[in-house]
Amino acid sequence: MATVEKNLGGGLCPANTNEADLYTVGASTSSVVTSMMICNLTALSSTFSICHAIAGAANQSSQYLYKNYVIEGAMTVRLDNLRICMATTDKLRVTSGTANALAFNAWGSERAL
Repeated sequence: MATVEKNLGGGLCPANTNEADLYTVGASTSSVVTSMMICNLTALSSTFSICHAIAGAANQSSQYLYKNYVIEGAMTVRLDNLRICMATTDKLRVTSGTANALAFNAWGSERAL
C-alpha cells in the first residue's frame, strides 16, 4: 500500500485547558508522526502536554511524551525526528496550560493497511 506524507493534525488551538485530540488514526491505517510545532500565540509563557493514547484509551502516565513543558511567550517549539508509531484508532492528544494560547500542528505519514 502507498504511504502518504501529510499534515496529520493542523492548526488546533484549544479554547480551554482540557485534553484535545489533535489526530486520530483512521480505520485500516497506520501512521508515523515525525514532527510537531507548538506556537505560543500570546506574550505570556504557558505549558503544553502531548500524549499518545493507545487505541484511544484514557491517558496513562506512561503514554505522555511531554508533560507540562514550558513554552515562553511568542515562541515556537519544533519537535523533529519523533517517530511516534501509531496504529488504527490511536490518538495524539494535546493540552494547553492556557486557553486560546497555543497552536499545535503535526506532520508525518499514513499507510493504508
